[in-house]
Amino acid sequence: MTSASYSRRERSSTMPAISIIIRAHNDAAYLPQVLAGLRRQHRQDFELIACDDRSSDNSAELLRSWPGVTMLPPEPNGYVPGKVLNRAVRAARGDIVVFNNADAIILDECWLEELIAPLTDAQVAATYARQLPRPDAWPMVLRDHEQAFGDKPQGPGWRHFFSLASAAARRDLLLATPFSETLQYSEDVDWTWRLRKEGWLIRYAPKARVEHSHNYPPGGPGQALLQRRTG
Repeated sequence: MTSASYSRRERSSTMPAISIIIRAHNDAAYLPQVLAGLRRQHRQDFELIACDDRSSDNSAELLRSWPGVTMLPPEPNGYVPGKVLNRAVRAARGDIVVFNNADAIILDECWLEELIAPLTDAQVAATYARQLPRPDAWPMVLRDHEQAFGDKPQGPGWRHFFSLASAAARRDLLLATPFSETLQYSEDVDWTWRLRKEGWLIRYAPKARVEHSHNYPPGGPGQALLQRRTG
């Protein structure tokens, strides 16, 4: 592993063990449920870092309502996923960084502990949660979710799959191997693909459940949600 030499930081008793990063853009319809899900977690030793991309609804106000939240300003030159993610990781204080989209509704009180559990294995770089489709999901979306987020970690014949919509990773590794700042889609797949090539493991955490899906048209850029490497 070329990134295996990273060192874990000393953490005082006043620092959070976990940093949760939420990115939002006009997600006010979902944020109250997402924040309520965080309040219900068995583990509460986390800080919240929020990035709102100039929402025209009250997403930013909802995020600011969280006690002690760290609000990051929007990117001055437009939204680039990798830049936003890397800046949020640099602001994080926890040894573990959890990513949860502002529209990924947390379903269980054990979501956080189940999501980070695989990281007790020193060879695991990152984990991703099970995403259940919304009630209005199209049949093709239901099919894709069953393949990507079923009982097995990935569909048959897939070489690699990952989704940052609800995921966790080691902060020191995120700093040593940051997200690409040139990609507009699939920066999460690219990041974990590079780590796997270095020998790191990526684990699926099926007991960490969120409700998250989009009815993207076939071939549209939104299908980056289900990007997988097959070649």
